[in-house]
Amino acid sequence: MNTRDTAPQFTQSQSGTSLLRTAVVALIAIVVLGLFVDSQLRRPRQSGVVASENDDANEKPSRAASAISGARGHPPPEIEYFPQPMPQETRVLDALAKTIDVDFQDVPFEMCIASLEKQSGVPIRIDRDRGGPEDRPQHDTVVTLSVKGSSLETVLSRLLLPYPFAVTYEHDTLIIASSTVASDLLITRTYPVSDLYTGRERVDVSKLPRERTLPGVKYPAPPVYSDLEEALVKTIDPDSWSDLSGPGEISYMKESGSLVIRQTWNTHRKTLQLLRDLRAARRLLPK
Repeated sequence: MNTRDTAPQFTQSQSGTSLLRTAVVALIAIVVLGLFVDSQLRRPRQSGVVASENDDANEKPSRAASAISGARGHPPPEIEYFPQPMPQETRVLDALAKTIDVDFQDVPFEMCIASLEKQSGVPIRIDRDRGGPEDRPQHDTVVTLSVKGSSLETVLSRLLLPYPFAVTYEHDTLIIASSTVASDLLITRTYPVSDLYTGRERVDVSKLPRERTLPGVKYPAPPVYSDLEEALVKTIDPDSWSDLSGPGEISYMKESGSLVIRQTWNTHRKTLQLLRDLRAARRLLPK
């Protein structure tokens, strides 16, 4: 009886030990396999593999993309530019947006300006003190123009279109001056743009290799200096910037996240509008 009772107990103990040993071996194998797979996934590409252009774009974001992603964390500035406009300039800007009607039929130029001054409620003066005779309207100049429901700015643009004149702002007054004189009346403004642009260091393009393509190898072109600055100087009065021998200047100040621009009053207004448009477009980006 004793032999019969102990023999089965020994067999059951041996079977349990085998199952435990098998489970441990399987667990170790799973852990080793997991470590091997992880090491393969982390393994860098071999130098003999040529990455495609798309791979490079995915793995190595451009400096422009980095600048944009960095700028998204900044809210739009409470003040669009410095120095802020004085109340007189704000009144002139509001008047330029005012809707008016005109019907000039062979009316002398000076009388047209007097009529616009009366309707808008802001002083408008013809500059006769600077430039030569060819830089100012002649006394016998007559105008034919009929417009309804247009802004003062649009009316002035159409009125001056046949002539080499421009509208500018000086001493709390709208000035009708020759384009040459107006282009020399420069003012400096500072635009906070940290919400649009984080800046980029200037690169000496002459020291970079020229773009060239070889079988399996693609050398990058020299980087663009500044996306935002290029957008401004290439789309807003391009001939007025120093790159094309114009008087206008633009610089990015990293410490304040601002663009410092020296330009004419009209070019500043176009600059401000473009920055507003870019901020409106930015709001459409997925969050």
